[in-house]
Amino acid sequence: MTMINRVFALVKIFKRKMLVNYAFTLAEVLITLGIIGVVAALTIPVLVENHRAAEFRTRLNTAYSLIGQAMERMRADDLSTLPDDYTAKLFVYSFSKYFELGDEIITSSPTQKQYNYKTYNKKVAIDYPILDDGMFGLKNGMYIFIENPGMSLFGFKIGIFVDINGPQKNPNLLGHDLFAFQLLNDGFLKPMGSDGTAYDVEKYCSKTSTESLNGIACTYKALTEPDYFKKLP
Repeated sequence: MTMINRVFALVKIFKRKMLVNYAFTLAEVLITLGIIGVVAALTIPVLVENHRAAEFRTRLNTAYSLIGQAMERMRADDLSTLPDDYTAKLFVYSFSKYFELGDEIITSSPTQKQYNYKTYNKKVAIDYPILDDGMFGLKNGMYIFIENPGMSLFGFKIGIFVDINGPQKNPNLLGHDLFAFQLLNDGFLKPMGSDGTAYDVEKYCSKTSTESLNGIACTYKALTEPDYFKKLP
């Protein structure tokens, strides 16, 4: 046997030893895949939920910013933001001028029941007349509903509701993707549930309440509590 042949023979022997010493058995491969599967089953839902929570929080902050900017622009244009200056169903026409509208036609008589909104804890349908004084869709997919009955029907004269991902997408729950803001008598906007607004957080952002407007006061908590969207019922 020549030297070259001897070298090749030694290389083959070395390779065989490497395979014997370092190759995984089928059982080891299956066990490893099983462990990976268990870890994935435990972690992927958490990652998805965290991503959803972050997305909803970002969209709510965006909505709040857009609504606040619209109010500022109304004042800059000498348009009143005082609730007493708007008779029933008229606020939507002044307010909607300051948004990039989507395909949805502005209407003062929306058929909002088709969206099947429910309360924060999913127990009952919301009190639908609170959304019936105007609506319009935005290019970013959000929808804005107005409550402007011309009187203090629900404890306030003008309320602004925003569905941060649009009524065509679930969950369509008050305090989950539908949030409320109140236009105070002095013409300034506040998240519902904050001091000076019509609804108390303890009663109207509850995991147990059967109130038909449960969730209306969650807006303040959603904007101020970092883990709010991770703790939804």
